[in-house]
Amino acid sequence: MGVASLLACAVCPDEVTLQDQDGIKEHFINQHLDGEQGRCRACTEEVKSGDMLSHMKAHLVKKYACEFCGKKGRKHYLKAHIRIHTGERPYKVCFWCFVINFFCFVIFFSID
Repeated sequence: MGVASLLACAVCPDEVTLQDQDGIKEHFINQHLDGEQGRCRACTEEVKSGDMLSHMKAHLVKKYACEFCGKKGRKHYLKAHIRIHTGERPYKVCFWCFVINFFCFVIFFSID
């Protein structure tokens, strides 16, 4: 399909790519959790140690990378982006804008 899965921290100003759950946990503890007060630095919410993993997931954004150009984004938008490279046009004409358009989200009818 041309998509590779990545996890990115939604809190960090610079994009931090995290490969697995251990990396996520380590990054969050070191960067975003105030251990003395048990408070998340990202949202200032109190976090119990048992709830930490589920709380961290709220601050993560799953991103996918295009195999053709490396552009990153959410899965839904990246699927449309990859069609630019492949030339795939799986949709009929939109009844609202009357053109074939990759990014028209009003009404799409799949040919499949």
